[in-house]
Amino acid sequence: MTKEFGIYIIANSIVAPRSMGGGDRIFIELSKRWATQGHQIHLLVCKEGYSLCKFNDVKGTYHIISRSSINKLGVILSYFLRTFEAFVSPKPVKEGSIIYSSSDFLTDILPALLMKKNGRKIKWVSGFYLIAPNPFKKEDRFTLRSLTYYLSQRFAILLMGKYVDMVFVLNSDDKKYLERFKLAGRVKVIRGGVDIGYISSIKPRSEKTYDACFVGRLHQQKGLPDLIDIWERIREKKKDAKLAIIGWGSQKWQSSLLDNIAKRGLNSNIDFLGFLNGEEKFQILKSSKVFMLPSYRESWAIAVCEAMASGLPVIAYDLPAFKETYQGGIIRIQVKDIDGFANAALKLFEDNKLYAKLQTEALEVAAKYDWNRIAIETLQCFEEIMRKRDLKSR
Repeated sequence: MTKEFGIYIIANSIVAPRSMGGGDRIFIELSKRWATQGHQIHLLVCKEGYSLCKFNDVKGTYHIISRSSINKLGVILSYFLRTFEAFVSPKPVKEGSIIYSSSDFLTDILPALLMKKNGRKIKWVSGFYLIAPNPFKKEDRFTLRSLTYYLSQRFAILLMGKYVDMVFVLNSDDKKYLERFKLAGRVKVIRGGVDIGYISSIKPRSEKTYDACFVGRLHQQKGLPDLIDIWERIREKKKDAKLAIIGWGSQKWQSSLLDNIAKRGLNSNIDFLGFLNGEEKFQILKSSKVFMLPSYRESWAIAVCEAMASGLPVIAYDLPAFKETYQGGIIRIQVKDIDGFANAALKLFEDNKLYAKLQTEALEVAAKYDWNRIAIETLQCFEEIMRKRDLKSR
């Protein structure tokens, strides 16, 4: 290891103080481990980000750089104001430090760029964990929000192409995508991770209370309408089939989900448990037989790895990221094949030999992605760009 250096994490895009996306989980888990290696952690966060990091026991020096609330103002306006607030009072960065923007949202990218340009011998690394869908393509829904997300991400990529020192992505396809934008040689594939030791220590609430479990954001991307269709098919063959949904999202999406469940007469077959974290979440996973994720778009899906570490075989749509990362423990189904998905689940419920095989594979796959290993890999990336800086300064 090289000498310790400061790491300034910008997390100005967090939506709520108790929910998190994959990128949020990555910076939270890695920052804890970077600190144990002697690096000074600075957290430049929005108000919700401060609450989320404190809730997850992230140690470091906190700087609240924005206070605009998404609940009160909506995503687009609050993100605009958060960016402005961060610009008004930029935080000084110690020379020889790393700036890490936790997402590709402009709320994180623009403050990182400003801080880098205001200092010397400072390196900028950015996370980039999901390619925005093109709203002009037929298969993607055109809305003002999707258009804003797509255009802002393209602008962020343009800025990264000029100024960023390294970008972290979760799979090879995303790496190839970014390298088209003058980022060749600066994109590194890392993986999300899981805390194998912690997950192994959690005991289930009871023996397999649920036939299946879903964990994720309440969002169209995660295939929630498909999930309800799938469970309705399963209930036709298995009347007492029980599904647990662990999720977080807008009140609109939650109401839509609950209305859909009630309309199908599935209230006794589906338990919506809301947002759960830590021990509560893993107790439910370990009390389930199978993990189901009919998501349309993923870069890596930490929830899949957490489920595998909990000993659950996974059924998911056949996405490119899953082919690359999860070589066992998973059944991949063609996107939108509702019947195929339901039939795969029913087979797993009945075929003990197949279940045991996939369960063993799942545990073996998850063991490759321990957060401690990922933290070391990312620190090595930081040291690599630090060495390049030192060579240039000679």
